[in-house]
Amino acid sequence: MNIKSSVKYILACGLFPLATAAWAGDDSMKKLDSNHDGVISKQEAADNKKLVINWETIDSNKDGKIDHAEFSAFEMEEASDSE
Repeated sequence: MNIKSSVKYILACGLFPLATAAWAGDDSMKKLDSNHDGVISKQEAADNKKLVINWETIDSNKDGKIDHAEFSAFEMEEASDSE
């Protein structure tokens, strides 16, 4: 499926808010990942109250770091909760 088809599908299914959150999450994660190692440590998350409060849930593999997949799932959950 190419990009144009993907966008049409997202719009047709009403998934735009979730897709937007996932794309925005890339920028949010980059801002939080201050040492650019591809994960968010507890120290890097310290200024983000929602990450700190929900750390144990977000860190689904319990490795002490939030990776891209975990952060994207968190962002999508946040977007769906705000609707």
